[in-house]
Amino acid sequence: MLNEPSESPSADLSALGPAAVPPALDPAAGVLLAVGMDAVAEVLEWARDGVGADPAACAWLASLRVSRLLGLPLDPSAPPQLRRGLDDDLEHWAASASDGSLARAIPAESVQRRFPRFAAAMRVERMGTRSHPLTPAELDPQLRDDSALLRLLPVALMAHLDEDTLARVGRDVAAISESGEQTLESAADSVLRLARALRGTAPSGGSEVQAASKADASTCRPNPWTAASSVIGRHLSEAPEALSFRDAVLAPAAARIDAAYGVAG
Repeated sequence: MLNEPSESPSADLSALGPAAVPPALDPAAGVLLAVGMDAVAEVLEWARDGVGADPAACAWLASLRVSRLLGLPLDPSAPPQLRRGLDDDLEHWAASASDGSLARAIPAESVQRRFPRFAAAMRVERMGTRSHPLTPAELDPQLRDDSALLRLLPVALMAHLDEDTLARVGRDVAAISESGEQTLESAADSVLRLARALRGTAPSGGSEVQAASKADASTCRPNPWTAASSVIGRHLSEAPEALSFRDAVLAPAAARIDAAYGVAG
């Protein structure tokens, strides 16, 4: 579980910001972790059906979708997305946790204060990529937060990917809000370190995301909770709303990853 410390070595994510490890996984941070988990689940769901999907694009679209639910300001041209199970889970949690909307349970102002770089990236009309990173005019390089860490953690759950592909996905997902070769390489290295710690052995499997459609229950695959607990689990807030968020939102997100891999819950 997320509140259980792990003996696995932590990844070095220092290049992603001065506070690379969140002080507490409260709902504001948890919602970004949930976004990353939902993006991984969506990629795996497409792969299960024999269709390739871009993990970074899925993470960007999931970020936009949840940002809209939170009431964060978005570019008017931001593409609309179909609802997913995560949206329902977030709204059900908000209704029970605060007797109101998600925007009331996790105010947009608090997200903007804690994750200014994430909020700023969501206001840009395009997705940042390695080949076309967001420019200083679009995203102030002085804005720093740990949102990339939260988005990156679930990438390590993609156990069917070989190391080269996993590193590429890590760079691509980080590039949504990060730029600079050193930072992107740190992101790739961090994902690999975490994946190795989770798997306990050298990664195996195909080099393409579509290989997930061929994966079975015997694939060396980490438990979705472990990726989070190995780095930030010991920092989980003990506040009731944080624990309820874990059970109502993060647990179903992990279950969708399991389901996409064809693992019975």
